[in-house]
Amino acid sequence: MNDSNKSRGWRLSSVQIALGAVWGLFILVIEASIAGTYFANQADMNTFSQAGDLVTNLANIQRQVLQLQIKTNAALNDPAIGFEDVARQRAVLASQIRVLTAQAFGDEDIMAVGGKINAALGEFDEMLANVQNNPSENSYSRAIPEFNNLFEQLERDQIKPVYDRAEVDFFNNLSTRLREQQQAQVFLLGMGLLFLISSVALIASMIRTSRVSFESNRAQVISLEAAVAERTRALTTSIDISRRLSNILDPNQLIVQVVEQVKHAFDYYHVHIYLTDERTQELVMAGGTGETGKALLARGHKIAQGRGLVGRAAETRKTVFAPDTSNEPGWLPNPLLPETKSEIAAPIVIGEQTLGVLDVQQNTVNGLSAEDADLIQSIAYQVAGAIKNARSYTLAQQQIAVESIVSSISQKIQNTTTIERALEVAAREFGRITGAKDTRVIVNMPK
Repeated sequence: MNDSNKSRGWRLSSVQIALGAVWGLFILVIEASIAGTYFANQADMNTFSQAGDLVTNLANIQRQVLQLQIKTNAALNDPAIGFEDVARQRAVLASQIRVLTAQAFGDEDIMAVGGKINAALGEFDEMLANVQNNPSENSYSRAIPEFNNLFEQLERDQIKPVYDRAEVDFFNNLSTRLREQQQAQVFLLGMGLLFLISSVALIASMIRTSRVSFESNRAQVISLEAAVAERTRALTTSIDISRRLSNILDPNQLIVQVVEQVKHAFDYYHVHIYLTDERTQELVMAGGTGETGKALLARGHKIAQGRGLVGRAAETRKTVFAPDTSNEPGWLPNPLLPETKSEIAAPIVIGEQTLGVLDVQQNTVNGLSAEDADLIQSIAYQVAGAIKNARSYTLAQQQIAVESIVSSISQKIQNTTTIERALEVAAREFGRITGAKDTRVIVNMPK
């Protein structure tokens, strides 16, 4: 009996050892799978991080190019500002390009784009040197469309195609990672259900952690994509507005187009423009959006220099940004705009002259950002140039009309044969032009 018990105990021990060996093998398989998944994920994470860094660097370059355009337009519209900010922004952009090429990870297309951007910046440097070597208001005005065209070509032909490709690679990589992660999760879950409860708990915990990590990554990707899309939309809209304004020569039509396009392009609560009255120096509203804009125009709404955000922008010739108007000293509430919660007032200046103020308002606290302020100031500079061009065109047309009238009267006088007839023609034509009821020519005859 003892021998039988001993034999049975030995056999049970052998089964236990066999089962232990099998379970141990299963555990080793699970651990090997976990390790393999971990190292595979680490390799994928490096690729994913590289792709994300590339998208981020390209987005930063887009932003720096926009900043360089804004500062260049500012310097050309207002020579008193100088070109120091342009030089600093140029250096920042060059540094960002070096970061891009350093992190190209052997991508020949990225290296080539870095070289092309540097070539474009070399062209920018030559254009800027020509303008600085020949300083004049006319040369600055003529240079603005050339610089804008250079920046537009740089964005359209160089930066955007590479960014689009990098973005596609980034999301393809993300999709692959998600698919592989799902496969690994299914495998680990199946193995865990077959074996130890403790292994199941461990795998479930890892799955939850991985899922949370990927949800966080996904949220970051969506946030990054939204931020880049917003910057790209702002740049594209600014360029489009600039192009449209350059073709409008009627000052009144110009103002209407500015307020309507800015409001609808960026979904602002309200937009209006004030122009400086040269006689009183008051800021008189010249255009506004919606029924509120019509009501303000009808009652001749105006603001004195130095009063409120608009008056302060005109007086200091600097953009005034109030993310929360309730905490802004000197802010003037308008009963017709009761929902205003944030506001930006950008001066419309050219040279030493303040032509007016471009004012935008939003109906949420912090609804406007520093980037909105930069964008509105850039548009204000473009509006200044457009207003100057429109006024110059109007004066030229008036001069042509006067010269045409003078030429016509001269021709009619030359066709007369007597002094009396010439005086009669002169009086008649002058009365017709001026609308006078009674026109006379009095001649003092020598005694």
